[in-house]
Amino acid sequence: MNRLRGHRGLVVTICVFIVVCVIILFSLSNIGSIGGAGKAAQSGAAAVESPVASAGNGISDFFYGLTHFGSIQEENERLKAEISDLESQLTDAKLSSEQFTELRNMQNELNTATYDDSYDVVTASVTAYDESQFFDIFTVNAGTSDGVDKGDIVVNSDGLIGHVTEVGKNWAKVTGISDSDTSVSFMLLRDPEVIGVISGDAKNHLQGYVFDETKSVLEGDTMVTTGMGAYPAGIRIGKITDISIDSGTEAKTVKGESTVNFKSLRFVTILSK
Repeated sequence: MNRLRGHRGLVVTICVFIVVCVIILFSLSNIGSIGGAGKAAQSGAAAVESPVASAGNGISDFFYGLTHFGSIQEENERLKAEISDLESQLTDAKLSSEQFTELRNMQNELNTATYDDSYDVVTASVTAYDESQFFDIFTVNAGTSDGVDKGDIVVNSDGLIGHVTEVGKNWAKVTGISDSDTSVSFMLLRDPEVIGVISGDAKNHLQGYVFDETKSVLEGDTMVTTGMGAYPAGIRIGKITDISIDSGTEAKTVKGESTVNFKSLRFVTILSK
């Protein structure tokens, strides 16, 4: 008995080893089937594991977002820049298309005009309008260095705009025919024998009279330059909008609208001698 007590530790170890072996053998013989106790143990383990795993995932996602916030922000800014660049390209493409169309129309007008052979042609852009609500005085980016001189005629594809009233080396100021101080002789495109004078009325409209009150004038008639005075013949001026007889002078007076939209001018053609 004393000998057994002296080897108590060894005996305990051997007993534990035997119990472990029995458990292992029992487990191997019951693979695929889990008893109630095993299921309970698994359920308990799963219940403990689930919130722990969820908490771990939340913490992991937080630190991932924290560490990658800078790169996400950079990507967002890059995409914003790309979108802005694309929008700018679309705007430029649209503007270029409109400019091309306008310049092509001006070229077609010059190709069919009867007056351009005797003039040097200078194309210019409108850079500023005078401080007037009627847009009848404006500045263009062509001047004496381009051959532009005071008095030169200004047109576009829609018709007569006006003439150069001031000029510098790289700029010129243009006064439109809608200005109240500008007068232009006209004839009707329908009947060149109907001749008169038209001028601006300080309200961006045209008004004037015909020399022969017996001549027929109709609303919608197109007025063109006669060739008398500063402007060559055949340039469209505008359309007649109203006809009346002055009770004092019995003259046939007319009102009209310019064929040029002075509020949207971007390009002009200067006819220089």
